[in-house]
Amino acid sequence: MAVGAVHNDNIRLTTGPHHSVSGVNLTPGVSSRRETPTSLVNIDALLNATRYSDNDEQDDLDEQIIRLRSRGQASERSSWRVDGRLVRDTLLRTVDIPGFDDDPDLGDTDIGLVERDVRRIRLRLRPSWTRAVTQRTSVTLGYRFTDESFSDEEGTRLVDNDTHRIAVTMSNKLSQRNSINLAVSASRHRAPDVDAETDSLAISGGITHAFSPTLSGALSAGVRDTSFEGGADDDRDSTLEARLTKRSELTRLVAVLRRDLDITGTGRSVETDELQLRLRRELSPRLTFTLRARLFRDKALEGDPTNVDRDYAEVQPGLRWRWTRQRSVIGSYRYRRRKFDAADKAANSNAIFVGVAFQAAR
Repeated sequence: MAVGAVHNDNIRLTTGPHHSVSGVNLTPGVSSRRETPTSLVNIDALLNATRYSDNDEQDDLDEQIIRLRSRGQASERSSWRVDGRLVRDTLLRTVDIPGFDDDPDLGDTDIGLVERDVRRIRLRLRPSWTRAVTQRTSVTLGYRFTDESFSDEEGTRLVDNDTHRIAVTMSNKLSQRNSINLAVSASRHRAPDVDAETDSLAISGGITHAFSPTLSGALSAGVRDTSFEGGADDDRDSTLEARLTKRSELTRLVAVLRRDLDITGTGRSVETDELQLRLRRELSPRLTFTLRARLFRDKALEGDPTNVDRDYAEVQPGLRWRWTRQRSVIGSYRYRRRKFDAADKAANSNAIFVGVAFQAAR
């Protein structure tokens, strides 16, 4: 649990007249872990509540997130994995589970899309099953389901939407350090309220390399064909994902660069170029530095691009000083920038947080 003071000079990320807001933030959370010789299940839950000063025009914000991470061994040659995330939030700020996450949530580009307190519920579920064909070759069948629904969205162009994606990946281990893979995937995006439906088929190949026992990288590239219901021209373009991961006693790092097809809260399909970076560095036995950064560009592939095509950037450095075993002093700064292609100016926001974190004794 953490409690502290927060200040934001442009919480709605608007280019129009706006006021700074200040308040008190409370983030209680719980974690559950169950491990057996053949399985591991982690469940994390967080409430992020902010109460703003009475003289501020901003309504109080309450957001919740539940995250599931599980994996297991079904047999000597088969294994499974199920990851899930349920978020109830607004589009005014990013909410996430504290701590380091090796697998950041990619493809959610709704943040900052509108300047109102629109309530969103977003569910993402990713089950997968892997079968070892030989000692070096394996096949993975994966499915990803994403569902978004909005309330208080009248006048915002936001609509409920969902995505189904299935992928088959064959991997071959060339050596202790290198492996290659070939993946074929198909996806369907739907937004019934605006009669939008998109089908996509993609094929990609990639390589994974271990530079050292603590540093590894992966690169995959391919091509996708996309068709749209409603008369828009079919689209063919490239896909890309590059990932760098470091795990050592003092440093945890994950950086992901990707280009792929996504769907926004407007129900329209977009091509997204995205970069995410997570870093945690132990500066001393008591002091930890963290950095979260995210940049993306959305380009509409169908419909009116006026309020879709945009650039977004968010950078959040932070420090944690361990006061005692269960108590820490924490502080962070967050900078955000959004620029619609159709707008003359970019919107900028600066926010700071200072507080105390408490961890229950185990």
